[in-house]
Amino acid sequence: DSNGWITLASNDMNLKDGYGQAKAVVEQILYTASTLGADIVVIRPCTISADTRTGYSNLFDFINLLLLAEVEMGCMVENADLQLHFIPVDYCSKAIVALAMHPDSGGHCFNFYGNGLSISCLHNGLVQRLPDVIKRKIEQNNWKQYVLKNLPENSPAWRMKEQIASMIFTSGNFQQEKSGVRIEMTKDFLEKKCNMNWFEVTEQDLIKSIEYMIDVGFLSRRSS
Repeated sequence: DSNGWITLASNDMNLKDGYGQAKAVVEQILYTASTLGADIVVIRPCTISADTRTGYSNLFDFINLLLLAEVEMGCMVENADLQLHFIPVDYCSKAIVALAMHPDSGGHCFNFYGNGLSISCLHNGLVQRLPDVIKRKIEQNNWKQYVLKNLPENSPAWRMKEQIASMIFTSGNFQQEKSGVRIEMTKDFLEKKCNMNWFEVTEQDLIKSIEYMIDVGFLSRRSS
């Protein structure tokens, strides 16, 4: 609706996995409570990425563990064009505080969804800064078995092995699809009531996160 809430029909709910259904049910409860007068603000960020100034990020975030797995196996999927929709952690923290503290934010559900950047930006940055660490590129349909066979058991990424193996990196002839996440109200509220411009993640922001992980030794030639 105009306040950012999303309600799902039964058919839409059935298309979601257990995690997605749990989130939808909780949000519906909060929405109902809000309509009954409870002072509720919901903030729904997309994937949170590295600090745009320092490149700092949680090394054990899924995307970082995915990159580590690729380095340790020395392998990537060729022609990867998966679109990533990040929100930088430094922007996200400021925006959350601004929204939570604003007196007009009650009863709203604020959605954050970043501009799309291809995972190839991360791959290219990794290969440029750690030459020869990726020894082969394989087709998407060979990825799952390759991960299950080659990811080292002592890798920090091992606990996410199944999720990493299930990754789909390619979309064929990719065409940018319009997101189903409505950000217009959030963007308008931040700009007009909180005096905060909307964010845009750049390729350089992703590169900075790669450089940070190399600097702290999380990604290195020794990993492969």
